[in-house]
Amino acid sequence: MPENENNQLNDAREFDKLFTDDDIPELFTDDDIPTFKTTGEAIRFGEHATEKELDQLFQRRRNLLRQFDIFMAQDELDGASIVITQAQFCREAIEVRRKKRHTVWRCLCD
Repeated sequence: MPENENNQLNDAREFDKLFTDDDIPELFTDDDIPTFKTTGEAIRFGEHATEKELDQLFQRRRNLLRQFDIFMAQDELDGASIVITQAQFCREAIEVRRKKRHTVWRCLCD
C-alpha cells in the first residue's frame, strides 16, 4: 500500500475513535432518529421516514450546522468534522425522502 493511502487509512481510524456512542447524548436529543454511521444507513432511514421524523431530521440538521459554526469559531476541528458529517447524513436522509415523495406525486399527476 502506498504511504499516502496508509496515512489516509490511519487518519480515518483516528477519526472513528473520536466519534463514540458516548458523544451521542450531547449532540442529539430526539429519540426517534438514529445516529447514522454511513450514508447507506441514512438513505435507508430516509426512504421510510414519517413526516414527524422528517421534521426531526430538519431540526437536527439545523442544530448540527449551528454547532459546526461554534466548533469552527473555537478552532475545534475534530468536533466540527463530526457534526458536519452528521449534518450531511441528515441531508441525505431528507433528500431521499423528498425524491420519493416527488416521484409519487409525479405518478399521481401523469
